[in-house]
This record gives sequence, C-alpha cells and structure tokens, in this order.
Amino acid sequence: MKWNDLEKPWQIALELAWESFKSGSLPIAALIVDMGGNVVSTGRNRILEGQLKNRNMAHAEMDALMNFDYDAHPEVRSYCMYTTLEPCPMCMGTIVMSDVRRVRIATRDPWAGAVDMCQLPYVASKNMDVAFEEGIMPRILTVLYLYKLWEGYANRVRSKDFLVVLEEHFPVETALARDLLDKNVLRKFADDGVKIEDVYNHIQNHIEGK
Repeated sequence: MKWNDLEKPWQIALELAWESFKSGSLPIAALIVDMGGNVVSTGRNRILEGQLKNRNMAHAEMDALMNFDYDAHPEVRSYCMYTTLEPCPMCMGTIVMSDVRRVRIATRDPWAGAVDMCQLPYVASKNMDVAFEEGIMPRILTVLYLYKLWEGYANRVRSKDFLVVLEEHFPVETALARDLLDKNVLRKFADDGVKIEDVYNHIQNHIEGK
C-alpha cells in the first residue's frame, strides 16, 4: 500500500510517530477518531523527553486519552482509537476504562502487547472491537520501531530479553532495521527534515527489494 492509499488517520499517526522519532522518543503514536472519521485527539510517545515528571507513563495512547475532551464527546463509545503499536498492559487497561470501544492497531508487540486482556471476563463484558491492520504499513512501522530500539533505547533497559523476542517474530524487519542503522539512514533523514511519506516510501522499497 502506497502512502497516498493510507487512511487519513494512519497518515496522521505515522506523522506523529515520526515526530516522536525526531524528538528522541520511541516512534509510537495514537489518535481518537469520531463516528464521522474526524480526528478529535492525538498523542505520541514522549518517554525519552526530559520535560515530563513521569516519563514512564508518557505512552502514546495515554497521551491521546489525556488530551481527549470527554465533555465535548459524549458518544465516545462509538469512537475508535488508532495506535501504531499494540498497547501495553497500562495502555490497554486505560483504553478499556476510558469507554473507547473500538481499537485499530498497526503492528503487534509480542513482548508487551496486551490485547489478550480482552479475554478477561470484565473486559469481555465491554464488547471491545479490536483489530490489527494487514499489509506493508505495519511492517514499515515495525522497521522504524526496531531501528529506534537498536539505536540506543535498548541500552537503557536492564533486560534485553525483549529484543530476542522481537527478532524471533520479525526477523526480516530486524535485519533491515539493523542495516539502516549501520548506515545511519533514518537518523540522517530525521536531522535533514525528510518528510514521513518519503521515509515510508524508502522503507517500503527496501522491504519490497526495489
């Protein structure tokens, strides 16, 4: 799927994820869309940005929900959250408690992803509608995410077990991310102000062997 073929919410989510990457945080973004397809709240990962008192909670989904005006949107149960990475336990639980009932996820997180929480009796009673995207877009986001992990974030984490799990699930994307990192490609793109659609196309061409 080419950039121009993406749904508008996914284009915005990718733009926000790229903004997080450029700011030094993990390239993860989330947004809330109303019944008419209008984006009513956005959020992005900020865990590696120093201006926050509790950066451990500065996940994209949490950011989007904290920015959401509940009083202005009483029909929230009909709204949809788009997120570029499968929510962790903190974020998935917060989504459930926030009354958002529809979630669209780009790429899976085999280490911390918590969609399986939907099987819990309490969560199941909420009738959550959760679905993962298919195609090239999730793979592009996976490469971007893995690039940032290998670029330096992993050095901040005591256990490296999660890198092993991610490589087992995404061997092709891991190899590409490491190759791009060795050449400093994406960080140079960020420093040079390259737009996300061009980054998207560049990674897509690599995945497709062009």
